Amino acid sequence: MREISPAENMSADEFLQVANPMQQDIVNVIRKQKLSGVRKLPSKSLHW
Repeated sequence: MREISPAENMSADEFLQVANPMQQDIVNVIRKQKLSGVRKLPSKSLHW
């Protein structure tokens, strides 16, 4: 699963170890949705 850490010097998992519990809960919900295939994919029209 592709995840981008908000910190340049930490992986997403390392960042979550120091994140507040509410942030950890949100990420856990999103991860479960991704793994089960029910999370919507990003917009195909999203441009950088």
